[in-house]
Amino acid sequence: MLRYRNTTDQELLDQPGLSATDLYQNMAELDVINRWLGGHHTTLKGLAKLMTDKSRTYTIVDVGCGGGDMCRIVHQWAQSNGYKVKLIGLDNNAFILDYARAKTAADGPISYVLGSYQDLPDLVEKPDILITALFLHHLFADDLKRLLWVMAGYQKVGWVINDLQRHPFAYWGIKLLTSLFSRSHLVRHDAPLSVARGFKRLELQEMINQANVGQADITWVWAFRWLIVGRNPYAR
Repeated sequence: MLRYRNTTDQELLDQPGLSATDLYQNMAELDVINRWLGGHHTTLKGLAKLMTDKSRTYTIVDVGCGGGDMCRIVHQWAQSNGYKVKLIGLDNNAFILDYARAKTAADGPISYVLGSYQDLPDLVEKPDILITALFLHHLFADDLKRLLWVMAGYQKVGWVINDLQRHPFAYWGIKLLTSLFSRSHLVRHDAPLSVARGFKRLELQEMINQANVGQADITWVWAFRWLIVGRNPYAR
């Protein structure tokens, strides 16, 4: 029986004192996992629902961007589909942002900002779209509400959340895959724990209702992902 998401166990990635080597190995493997299991595609499905005007340049902020792989994937997708984008990755870990910058072309439309989502209005000008992938399950209680308030309140067009469904098959499946193929002790420890911290649909709906952020569409996506898309009622 998979434990309820409010487990007291901590992900190693959330603990201080990690070496840059461990963090970089973790980021590289997460990128591979998300590419092969469709995690990146989930966010792109959400963006496709919000980006309807190919004549404008959409400013997109990725909250909790980690190694920047989602920013790079969005850039590639936008180029392939005729969209113009400016991308900003936000993370509160300086080591991880160093990795993201090293992996990102310096002459492209992607930049990175050090800071917390709670300080987003003080860090960047209001963007068109806010996205976050695999960040929601790191938060609990009031922090969840704060993130939703930021996502729903600080954008011009809409917001996209991509996160994990808590399911026994997903838990044991990723535990087996990472035990066989991962060289990162962070990934082997955190990947199944992340699923245990994931969500059921009713939990997500209750969370959105309690945060009072308006209507949002919740869709199940392959590889045990949830896609949440909210639209700014005053979108322009």
